[in-house]
Amino acid sequence: MKKQILLFMMALLPIVVWADDSGTIDGISWFYEESTGTLTLSGTGNMPDFYYVARPWDTYRSYIRKVVIGDGITSIGPRAFYEFFKIESIVGGENLTSIGKYAFYNCAKLSSIPLWPNVGSFGNYAFYGCSGLKSISLGPKVYELGEYMFYNTKITSISIPSSLYSIGDKCFTNCAALDTVYIENLAKWCNMLFITDKSIASSNPLSYAKHAFVDGQEITDFIIPNEATKISPHSFNNFEGISSVSTDDGVTVIGEGAFRGTPLSTVVLGKNVKSIEYNAFTNCNQLKDVYVNAETVPSAWPDDDDDHDGSFQYTDIGSAVLHVPASAIEEYKSKAPWKYFGKIYAIGYEPLPQCATPIISYQNGKVKFACETEGVEFVPSIMVTPNQLQNGNELAIGGTFTVSVYAVKEGYDNSDTATMTINMSQMGDVNADGELNAADITAVVNAILGK
Repeated sequence: MKKQILLFMMALLPIVVWADDSGTIDGISWFYEESTGTLTLSGTGNMPDFYYVARPWDTYRSYIRKVVIGDGITSIGPRAFYEFFKIESIVGGENLTSIGKYAFYNCAKLSSIPLWPNVGSFGNYAFYGCSGLKSISLGPKVYELGEYMFYNTKITSISIPSSLYSIGDKCFTNCAALDTVYIENLAKWCNMLFITDKSIASSNPLSYAKHAFVDGQEITDFIIPNEATKISPHSFNNFEGISSVSTDDGVTVIGEGAFRGTPLSTVVLGKNVKSIEYNAFTNCNQLKDVYVNAETVPSAWPDDDDDHDGSFQYTDIGSAVLHVPASAIEEYKSKAPWKYFGKIYAIGYEPLPQCATPIISYQNGKVKFACETEGVEFVPSIMVTPNQLQNGNELAIGGTFTVSVYAVKEGYDNSDTATMTINMSQMGDVNADGELNAADITAVVNAILGK
């Protein structure tokens, strides 16, 4: 009896079966096909802003797998497909001109987006959290990418058209899989506006990438064309794939953080460069040679103090060589941070090779010098540090002496200085008189100095 009552009650419950559905909103028609999980949009004009208007296809949010956009539609409205987790593909949209904010936010199964030929603007968070995206090619009219646009996606590559001039804050944050950036126009890239509220440019895809292609060819040595008037702030921030950069005379400013954290070894700046902004070459730990062709010393942080942080913060410019015009070399030598370079040469002057640093060895009272550069002469010096007087009028023989030596050779720069410290106990009875005394120290010192 109970079983019959249960069956009777179940028969009274409504049976929910999804079926095809359709409707119209603000001149945009939509049709949902249940068998394929496809939503087709048609009509003309812009979609409404779904911040303020309910999505009529929201009922099928968990079932839509494909979105087809008709040629008459000119925009995807904000939040049109916000957290439609099952969308896998988008087709059509030849005449779209903009993608609204949060349009495909957290559409985690979306694997690609079309190369929309007329889209100019992508709104903030448009593809935030679309972890299924792999490779992105932006259409030829894109001029703006919104903030957080690809945040937390797994894209591995992106193509940047010459039309793009603005990338929003945190656009590429947490895109750890991003490996390659294809740049159509290098001059336009160098004039890019990277919008960021921090010195680390999370808006720059190169901050994650290891490879860059320009005109279809991978490059590590960047030659900036004359059309570029500046290197914008953060243009190459943290990019691992750059080894050198050379600017033409059109570039006047190297922007804040432009090459921060890169493995640059050589930098060549044109004759019209006027300003090197803060952090431009911070943490460039492989920097060896900087060529500045400007006869008027460019301003750089700091301008007039002895703190050589700023433009070259945490970069060991003391181990790098600065090459400047001969007419301005004394002025470069007098101004920070330029004066802190390890060596400053006139452009065109070929620096001499440097003698290798000598190697000092000591055994049985004999100090020997050796050098990998053949035919050098050694210039030694010695500093003796005896023990202090003890018991008023007695001196306990002991202490240390420090040997220093550098190598010289005609046609070479002098070597760096090598040093070695020897304790009295190590020295032993050098003159073989049966005693360890001051005469032994004197014998070793005289031998070192060639007396």
